[in-house]
Amino acid sequence: MPHEDIVKNVLSKVREIRGVHQASVLTDNDIRRVLDLEKEAEMCAMIGLGRGDNQGVKTALQRDVVIAFVTDKDYVWPTGPNFVIKWKDRVVGEEVTDSKRLDELKKMKSVVLVGNFALYKDRMPSISNTMKEPPTVLFPPKQCLEIKEVEGVRDAVQGSPCSPTDRYLKKRMGASMDDARLGTVVMGFDLETD
Repeated sequence: MPHEDIVKNVLSKVREIRGVHQASVLTDNDIRRVLDLEKEAEMCAMIGLGRGDNQGVKTALQRDVVIAFVTDKDYVWPTGPNFVIKWKDRVVGEEVTDSKRLDELKKMKSVVLVGNFALYKDRMPSISNTMKEPPTVLFPPKQCLEIKEVEGVRDAVQGSPCSPTDRYLKKRMGASMDDARLGTVVMGFDLETD
């Protein structure tokens, strides 16, 4: 199947997903701009938690084809944490999306739960250590299950962009800049080679 047909099939499939309004293939210039915006955002502290590392968007940008799409509140994110707080190689906090796991964590004295965010007290570094090396707020890549089955597609991942990238993509796709219910997703996939 020609690559153009694969991309058209993916765009068609994405547009069928509940909560998706628009979808567009990003140009090389778009990809460079998104990468620059994400790098700038990583330099800012994340609500006093440390530096950001948007692995989801960065991984998507490394794929053969990169698509952005606009979502609303009906869009359902793939399972798994949307963010993880790490210090060095140690997970010190994470969003927990599995209700069974949340119930287990509620019973543990070494865990502080705030909604569905778990903070592991026994893994926390000292304040002096975090002053030397701040934690990282990691936004992991998510799978794209709806795209996984499209013929010719492999290694599809997606990520939630930072606010400046979100604004750039909304403007680029002509979405309302004032509608707080709208968000954006960056998705990338590789093309299978024959």
